[in-house]
Amino acid sequence: MLFRSLHFLAAIALSADAFAPKSTFVRPSKFALQASSKPLTELCEITKEACDVVAPLLKEMYSQIKIGTGTSDTALFKSDATFFTIADGIVQHMFIEYLFGGEKFHEIVGEEDDSIVNILETPYTVDSLVVPEEFEELISSTLENVKALASKIDQTAYSDMTIFVDPIDGTREFATGKGDKV
Repeated sequence: MLFRSLHFLAAIALSADAFAPKSTFVRPSKFALQASSKPLTELCEITKEACDVVAPLLKEMYSQIKIGTGTSDTALFKSDATFFTIADGIVQHMFIEYLFGGEKFHEIVGEEDDSIVNILETPYTVDSLVVPEEFEELISSTLENVKALASKIDQTAYSDMTIFVDPIDGTREFATGKGDKV
């Protein structure tokens, strides 16, 4: 459950050709023209690569972030009684600001849109949470790898698309250490 979103994106990358039009009639649209000139499979493959890049960071954070109930230095309850961890904020920030950022997409929507993330100057922070120093080097190297992947995304081919980012599907399981897919 924990990495369902990441695995879902990977599955799309591997099976996007299954959604290619099979008939000779294709309703003309701006999106159809863009999709045919720059297949969605390429975007899905890059996104899957990004998921693979952040996986070691998430695994390391998973081994350290276990709060049970209440709050800790690395996780807390949001006002809607759901969990939020530094991992949620950092991964979403990396994807929205660095992987998908700029003018590549029409819009980018993230589950944790209200988060304020600082991963450029130490101490790193996610909202009121201070990221433990032990994660700083891994975060920095992961960010550099995500930035490198961003250059693979065509700057204009997907400009009509909206991207949705849910950094961790199953944050409760992640935050409590009860996930079974790490």
